[in-house]
Amino acid sequence: MLLPFLLSLTLRPVLAPTPALPIAQFQLRTANDAFQDGVAAFEAHNYEAAIAAWKAALTGYRAQGADQNVAITLNALAAASQSLGQYQVAIAYGQQAVELAQQLNNLLLTAQAAGNLGSAYQGAGRYGEAVATYEQALDLIQSQNPTIEAQLWGLLGNAYESLGDYDSAISAQTTSLTLAQSSEAPSLEATALINLGGLYSLQGDIEAAIAQYQAGIDLAHDLGDFGSAAYGLNNLGGAYQQLGDFRAAIAQFEQSLTLAEQTGNRALQATILTNLGVAQADLGALDAALATHEQSIAIARTLEDPRLLANALNNLAHTQAQLEDLDGAETALQESVQLLATLREGLTDADKVAVFDTQIYTYNLLMQVQVAQGDYEAALEASEQGRARALVDLVAGQDQAPSAPSVDEIRQVARQLNATLVEYAVVPEEDFTVQGRQRGKAGQIFIWVVTPSGEISFRQVALGEVDLSLTDQVQQSRSALISQT
Repeated sequence: MLLPFLLSLTLRPVLAPTPALPIAQFQLRTANDAFQDGVAAFEAHNYEAAIAAWKAALTGYRAQGADQNVAITLNALAAASQSLGQYQVAIAYGQQAVELAQQLNNLLLTAQAAGNLGSAYQGAGRYGEAVATYEQALDLIQSQNPTIEAQLWGLLGNAYESLGDYDSAISAQTTSLTLAQSSEAPSLEATALINLGGLYSLQGDIEAAIAQYQAGIDLAHDLGDFGSAAYGLNNLGGAYQQLGDFRAAIAQFEQSLTLAEQTGNRALQATILTNLGVAQADLGALDAALATHEQSIAIARTLEDPRLLANALNNLAHTQAQLEDLDGAETALQESVQLLATLREGLTDADKVAVFDTQIYTYNLLMQVQVAQGDYEAALEASEQGRARALVDLVAGQDQAPSAPSVDEIRQVARQLNATLVEYAVVPEEDFTVQGRQRGKAGQIFIWVVTPSGEISFRQVALGEVDLSLTDQVQQSRSALISQT
């Protein structure tokens, strides 16, 4: 998963006119001191302390009617709340900040606040709202501030990636990189390089991805930007994993995890841990992988990021299945499917289909687990659910949205048509790790035959070495997460 970076904040508020009364002067100075305490805590990655200090500052500024300071502090609170994975709280602060900044006709602050609001929407899985908010912010900037514009293009690129629109994401990140270079903003340049590497990896160009990652990591280290370096190292580990060099991947993940812990980035910690667990499983260390996935899930449950938790549960299930804990795997996958469904709410028709294209692997793994349990009817329902989900979402605006057919409904169709129904699903080979949309080599086909009498028979057929393209609807079983700064 590509994670959004936080938009830079204007952390030093412009002071309101000095009040005439001495007590008001004291209150304003106290609010300013509290604000600066929050800045220091935020820069030290102590986000709880930053929030406490900024809440105190907010109270003081509101008492004095210092509206610009209020808007700046609300924006800061939105950023700190995001850092803790509290996206709904961040959205509330961000909406207030945008509204007040607009009332003050402060375009730069409005754009910054909109950027953080969009980032909070994206963290919460509300991708359509994230894109609209970023576009609103870009319209406001209109080349007035290339640094802020570079950040916004990067955030917009992240949102496009979440929607599965990789071409638009690459275009946006390339624009971000160009603006960062022209405005001599090396930190943003490092971010854009790492983000582009993630997108090249998603499209299967691993060599190009590694080059971008390494350039971004080196630049981030030179700047002392260990937060961005942590993202880059995680992504570099994913690239080595795709090349089959699992020990090198684990080494990168461990370095990344150390930096993520130092910078207090819990969302990134959860991302790294689930990737590390996949790499450990690839080396056959299944018990270690299981423990690592459980750590990832424990962190993800403290955050408000449904995509992160869904992927962590998916990868836990994969390891559980390898350990023959099929009941545990099915439970994890059913929760993952429910979480993934929330990510398609509120999207356009095209975006719903695109997002679903990045989620099929979970439905596929659920189907495989149920086949391994000998529950072929449940597997047929899971196959139909995965196959039909995008269409179901497209007509969700109707009074009664259709759902994937149950086994009983499939039997009824066969009986009404007096016809034998044959349904199948393509299953990928096991020995690959997937990032983003489905791709891989087909390993076998699951086939169900439903007769007019209602009898259901199942068989599976090995396919051998058959290359499939993205459009061949090859369903996957695992997902590795890429992160973005």
